[in-house]
Amino acid sequence: MMNFKMSFLTWRIAVTFLCLSTLFQTLLAQVSCSLVRLKSKASPTSQRRDTSICAGSSLTLSADLPLVRNTSSYTVEPIPFIDSIPCETGGILSAWGLTADDKASPVFPIGFDFFYFGVKYTQFVLSPNGFMTFNTAHANYDYSSYVPTALPFASSTASRPFNSIFGAWMDIDIVQTKGGTGSISYQTVGVAPFRALIIKYDNCSYFNHSCKQYRLNLKMVLYETTNIIDMYIGTKPIPSHPICSANHDLTHSTQGIIGNNSTQFAFTPGRNDQVWDGFQTAYRYTPSGATQTNSFSWRGLNNAVLSNAVNYPITPSVGTNQFVSSFVFQDLNNQNITVRDTATVVVKPNVFNYIYANDSFICNSNVTLDAGPGPADVRYLWSNGATTRTINTNVPGRYYALKFKDFVNCINDSFVFDLRRIIKVKLDTVLRNGCFR
Repeated sequence: MMNFKMSFLTWRIAVTFLCLSTLFQTLLAQVSCSLVRLKSKASPTSQRRDTSICAGSSLTLSADLPLVRNTSSYTVEPIPFIDSIPCETGGILSAWGLTADDKASPVFPIGFDFFYFGVKYTQFVLSPNGFMTFNTAHANYDYSSYVPTALPFASSTASRPFNSIFGAWMDIDIVQTKGGTGSISYQTVGVAPFRALIIKYDNCSYFNHSCKQYRLNLKMVLYETTNIIDMYIGTKPIPSHPICSANHDLTHSTQGIIGNNSTQFAFTPGRNDQVWDGFQTAYRYTPSGATQTNSFSWRGLNNAVLSNAVNYPITPSVGTNQFVSSFVFQDLNNQNITVRDTATVVVKPNVFNYIYANDSFICNSNVTLDAGPGPADVRYLWSNGATTRTINTNVPGRYYALKFKDFVNCINDSFVFDLRRIIKVKLDTVLRNGCFR
């Protein structure tokens, strides 16, 4: 029976570990509008940060590292559409943003250093036709191109400059919504070093009086430090009116980016001077150049380094244990930035009630061993492999039963039953009288 007791204990601990039930919500460590997300996890395969386990269990903490890269190239991928960016408020409206038709905006401040195809920018100019540029020579230009062109185009012009981001490059006429709800605005939000520039085209009419019922809702977001670019399309219908549908500049549009020359570009598949509509869609342009210098460590609350490994095995003690993941990296200004996240592991004591049932004596008939009632979701495991509340047997020996509800509460009952066989004794029926020497 000793071997069984050892294997039974091993089974209990193994199942306790494998059946971890978590008591937390998934949260991403963010600062303001940051896309630098250091995510601590209860295990390499988990998406949860905090957890509860039973005493004696082990687990491996892990972390998803936010690798910041330079901007020599970009990847393009879809992301979930959201109506409002975290920390987004209103926006800065100018007279230009309410009346623009083909005329570029004045120079506006980004509000932080933004790196784009290897160059640092602090200012930008808006086109009323669905794009922005870092080429400040485009400011106040009377003809900001309304003719969408496939990327890359061969040369930069005054109306269609290099170093531009095209959210939905097409022919827009904001004048037709003057006095209504249509507007173009921008705002810088958040706290350094994780701010964001949000550019919004709200309810902007397509060009031509016959087409003004078709509206563009576009949002472009530029993030500090990561230099990520997000493009959100709320609405961008394909016009069906005959006059509108015959106009290339209303049916076709371009979504993408171009850098310092025609070799530096990227675009959203299917949206490069092509016919496409958009309703609550979003794409992200993420720098994919060389990774910036960085280091990682797991630390205690006293800041002492526990491990530099991303995957950190632990066997914590009973109580609340907190582990801090710390990631230090250089931004493109070669300044060190530190982000941290904390994982909490609550270790609960194993509360086992060892219940020794009275010895049972059997002859040749079966006896029923009962581990007792429990809630609807209670489970049982006997030393003979049975998983029912009761078992029937006529074999003498020691039987163990584990009754458990869950492993987070770590409350289990362990029953021990001893079965002994009664030996029948046959007595002579003739009784002798007299004395015996």
